[in-house]
Amino acid sequence: MEIIIWLMLCWFAQTEEAVQAEEEAVQAEEEAVQAEEEAVEAEEPPQPQVPQKVEVIRFSDRVVVKNNQTAEEKVLFYNDKLAILAEGDEVRQGTSAISECRFEDEGILRFFSRARFRFGTLSREKHVIMVDDFTRVRVQAREDVTLLLPGGTRLITKMGDCYLEKDMDFIKIRNAGFYEIKLSGHLVDPEDEVVPAGHSISIPLYDLELRDEKEPIVVREVAGRIVKTTGGYSFEEKPGFIIVSRPDPADGMACVGGTRIFLKPGEKIKIRMP
Repeated sequence: MEIIIWLMLCWFAQTEEAVQAEEEAVQAEEEAVQAEEEAVEAEEPPQPQVPQKVEVIRFSDRVVVKNNQTAEEKVLFYNDKLAILAEGDEVRQGTSAISECRFEDEGILRFFSRARFRFGTLSREKHVIMVDDFTRVRVQAREDVTLLLPGGTRLITKMGDCYLEKDMDFIKIRNAGFYEIKLSGHLVDPEDEVVPAGHSISIPLYDLELRDEKEPIVVREVAGRIVKTTGGYSFEEKPGFIIVSRPDPADGMACVGGTRIFLKPGEKIKIRMP
């Protein structure tokens, strides 16, 4: 009986050693295959990124596209309303025009009325569009979309849905999506650098100092906001808001927290503060 038990123990020990040796052999083979794959990847040069294309579709009125390489222009008509553009190409459209830019990642830009813009970077990671002039535009982004707006303001959104409208001397931005929008530039108030979902803000198109460099500039802080004026305006701080008035009939303008204000002599306006 003892001999049988001893033989069984020996058999189990040999079997366990065989299984362990087989597992080690399999692991060594997997490591060798992985090392070979890494060596092949290291030898292969990185593939250059191929710039993407963008479809521009005319919906109404006059839309003109310009090829950056050949400098040739093409007018899109109702029976020939599609153009395939690349980096550096330009689009111009009239006051009653509507155009739509469709990217390969299914992102969409729709321009309404007068506009002029150029395509900068067009890659899988991001799209950069240089907007020289616009009236109204809707952005439905999938990947990173950067708009370089008039006045030097930079708008960045990803998976976003927002509306932009140029009104007088400022740009209105409404975030209609679920993700925040980022703004940067010397005309953007620090408190407005991030636009949460569902919020709207206005930013100036140009700096007050640049527009009225001949007039004296008065800079002060009211309720935590930077106030600039060329004269003729007064500011009164109240709990939760600022009252801006123009008692002086002399020409002048004001800028409160990045928003330009024009009032007639004797008018007042109440600005709510966060």
